[in-house]
Amino acid sequence: MKYLKIKATSFYILALAITLLCGCSLSGLFSGDPDAGKKPDTSTITDREDYLESSLGEPDELKPGETGITIRLTPQFVLHVNSDNKVVRFEALNEQAHALRRTTKKEWNKKPVKKALRSILEQCVTDGYISDAIPEVEIIVSDPSSEIAQKARTVAEEILSLHGISTEINLH
Repeated sequence: MKYLKIKATSFYILALAITLLCGCSLSGLFSGDPDAGKKPDTSTITDREDYLESSLGEPDELKPGETGITIRLTPQFVLHVNSDNKVVRFEALNEQAHALRRTTKKEWNKKPVKKALRSILEQCVTDGYISDAIPEVEIIVSDPSSEIAQKARTVAEEILSLHGISTEINLH
C-alpha cells in the first residue's frame, strides 16, 4: 500500500513539473539568458540601429549581371535581381525575413522588380514592420546609379504614400 502512495505521489510531482515546464519559455530556461525570447526594444533610433547592426547576417555575393537590393527593417533581406529586372532570389538575413520570404514567395519569385518590391513592402506594412513608428526604411542597392535603384525608391514611396506613412526612405 505504501508503494502505491509513493508511486501516485511521484506521478503527481512529475505531472506538475511537466505542466510548469510547458507554461514556461524553454529557450529562456535552458539558455541561461533571462531575456531569451523577448523582442528587443527598438523604440529609439539608436536602439533600432544597434539592433539592425547586431542582427544583420552577411549577404551572399551577387552573380555576374545581378543587382542586389538590401532592405533594412526588422526583417532584413537582399533581393537578387537579374539583368532582365526580375527577382531571382530573396536572401533572408534574419529570422523575420525568413517568415516574410515564405509568406510572399509567389509574389516575388521571377517577377519584375517593381511588382515584387510592391508585394513585399505591402506585406511589411501589414505585418507592422513599416509604420509611422519606424523612423526610416533603408534601401541599399549594389549599383545606386542604376534604374533598379530608382524603381526601388519609387515603389517604397508609393507604398508609404498609399498608407499615409511618413517614414523616411534612405537610398544608398
